[in-house]
Amino acid sequence: MEKIDNTTIEPSRAAMKQDVLNTSEQTLYRKLIGQINWAVQVSRPDMAFEMIDMSTKLKEGTVAHLIRAIKASNRLKEIKSIISFPKMNKDIKEWKIIVLTDASLGNISNGTGSTESHVIWIVDNDSNSCPISWQANKIKRVVRSTIAAEALSLQDGLESSFYHRRIIEDILGLKHKRLYQLKLTLTIKV
Repeated sequence: MEKIDNTTIEPSRAAMKQDVLNTSEQTLYRKLIGQINWAVQVSRPDMAFEMIDMSTKLKEGTVAHLIRAIKASNRLKEIKSIISFPKMNKDIKEWKIIVLTDASLGNISNGTGSTESHVIWIVDNDSNSCPISWQANKIKRVVRSTIAAEALSLQDGLESSFYHRRIIEDILGLKHKRLYQLKLTLTIKV
């Protein structure tokens, strides 16, 4: 996160919160959103929703949106993010892949857009766990109910978990043997 630029805005311009961004500010806003997106993908899933919400304002961004992006970018530098991988049980038959999904209806784009997210974990019988993938997105379709948003999120989460299971099987040389089937645990709470 050290490579993220320090960005400031002139106090006189910051006072004009409702003004539309000029060309150079728009470029800066896009750059900041890109930096935040990179951080979210690599090590900061906690900022995923904020990044999605800010990215929906790229076309009609205001000075207030730019100030929010600057503050979010500065937060990336303030909090040190450490990724550690626990020692998993060596018996691969004891591993499970768990996917947790969630969605929200009408929470972005002035109530017209919805978001989805999922986190994929490897868990062993000793309760060691490690997140291997996370994702949060604006749902690409218009959904009219919470259950529809949740269903699309579940579909994306399951597809991603099957994909990651295949990658793990390939890495461990299990793809063609099929001796060990990594378990996919599905828990639905309504």
